Amino acid sequence: MRQLRGCSVVALVALMAATACGDDVGGSQTSASPTTAAATSSSSEVAPTTAMAPATAGSARLIVLGEDFLLADVLALGFRPVAATATLDDRFTGIDADTSGIEPLSATDPNLEQLAGFDADRIVATAFVADQVGAERLAAIAPTTVLVDDDWRAALLDLAAELDATERGEELLARYDAAVEAGRAALPDRLVASLATVYPGPSLAVWVDGPTNIPQTVLDLGIELEPGPGRFDDERQGRVFLSGELVGELSAPLLILSQTSAVEGEDAALDELSADALWQGLPAVETGNVVTVDRLGHPGVEGRIALIDELVGALG
Repeated sequence: MRQLRGCSVVALVALMAATACGDDVGGSQTSASPTTAAATSSSSEVAPTTAMAPATAGSARLIVLGEDFLLADVLALGFRPVAATATLDDRFTGIDADTSGIEPLSATDPNLEQLAGFDADRIVATAFVADQVGAERLAAIAPTTVLVDDDWRAALLDLAAELDATERGEELLARYDAAVEAGRAALPDRLVASLATVYPGPSLAVWVDGPTNIPQTVLDLGIELEPGPGRFDDERQGRVFLSGELVGELSAPLLILSQTSAVEGEDAALDELSADALWQGLPAVETGNVVTVDRLGHPGVEGRIALIDELVGALG
């Protein structure tokens, strides 16, 4: 992570984020770019300042800028921000914790004047947001912490350390590891699955690898993905988009669909593709071995734990 301050700049900035994917990396993923990508921008040229005093639960006024996974982790660490960006702009998704009283901020049209009005003690942002908005602009509003680690576990511990909640962060990871161990014991020895998302269009994506939350959790449970990594040249962050004639690549005996009804048109897109003869001929479809999970419903480390319980319940 890095602490940044910069010159005073107050302006309207369009943030290049969307709700098309909503899969968190450890990090999250917006449209086609993970919000925790370790990208380098002009913000990285701003000299870091002395870190501010650690936040304490109930006292710090935090603003959280990322997708719902980041808010979920901040809440899980025991902090309640005054405001946070929301994957669907007007509401937070998939978070079991109480989010009442947290002002939802637009992920597609953030307003720096609005952010300044919260009189925050600290801003916590993903690297994607900082690169698009400008970390120096955020730092002009309040001391800003940018999460830059690609690995979701390391990013959680970085966040916990910054909020003086390292012990709680370690406890959350220990809970995840225990859930993985129990899940592996409850599942059949060798499960092979195709993991896909049908976006509005319809647009078919196959997940062949991590690091985003759902494929990574599936892999952590010992479930093999077919197709897997290295199969396609245009793989990005473990995801590949396929044309309609390549539906047959989803050839595993188990099909896991990562979908949401919260995005307009996604249910209709899935219905349209499901009616195709190639889809109907998939081994998992023919045998009825299809499981659907909510791709926006498992943000943060606690969301990953809930996903394990859901998968074990469906497959164990």
